[in-house]
Amino acid sequence: MSCAPREMTGRAAFAAHCDALGLSQAHTADELKHAYRRLMLQWHPDRHHGDAGRLAAALARTQTITAANAYLAAAQSAYSGGQGASPQYEEPVRRTYGEGFPDATVLEVHVRAPNLKSVGYNSVTEDLYLKFRGDRVYRARGVPRVVFEGLIAAPAPGAYADRHILSRYQTQRC
Repeated sequence: MSCAPREMTGRAAFAAHCDALGLSQAHTADELKHAYRRLMLQWHPDRHHGDAGRLAAALARTQTITAANAYLAAAQSAYSGGQGASPQYEEPVRRTYGEGFPDATVLEVHVRAPNLKSVGYNSVTEDLYLKFRGDRVYRARGVPRVVFEGLIAAPAPGAYADRHILSRYQTQRC
């Protein structure tokens, strides 16, 4: 299960990206979201700091997972006009996700929420980063890892962030 090579297009690329997320050819937006979150929780580099080889493998795997998710989400959006219907088997429109977070060690995890674009977590400093639409980035300090994992696994990440992070932890705009 690896990211599709750049020269692959159409059906072959689509199938390779589905395979990277453990999905069949046909999938819904919810299946895509759950597959992405499940794999990111399993392969997130913060879970593999004990061994340099495992950390390198986790970094490579998260890049593959993120690329596959972006490709399939773009295919789904291009097919449905943003409505989340079944994807097409043609080359999708590429998406650009911005510059990441101020902390270069934080992996950016993209979420589907009306206002929340992506999240990131530094397990050493316990800083949680929230990127909103318009690329506004906020940092919440002292957030336990379990709260970050709950955010990634939540069916409504924006509502979870409001209830469990923004109202409970000191936040500042970066």
